[in-house]
Amino acid sequence: RRHPCQHPGCTRKFTSEYTRRVHMEAHKPKPRKAVPCTVPGCREVFSRRHDRLRHEVSQHAKVCEWLCARCSRFFSSQRRLENHKCRGALTAASRW
Repeated sequence: RRHPCQHPGCTRKFTSEYTRRVHMEAHKPKPRKAVPCTVPGCREVFSRRHDRLRHEVSQHAKVCEWLCARCSRFFSSQRRLENHKCRGALTAASRW
């Protein structure tokens, strides 16, 4: 194994330059999605849409359109509710 990783602190070694280069990609920071809260004046930013939705429901009393009638879990679309394992009846509230 003649191709050591060049990242500080990483001790991995590889049999080819190609596999070392592929490995080096793992050390690059991944760009994080910025999903900001939609409530005016709120500066919270999330990496996932569901985290933003959970924040808006709990902190800003946002009403969700798709709610599971069995477990009260909320979803951002009818498709996501239908794919929900609970398979509760659809409850449509006012659109948000």
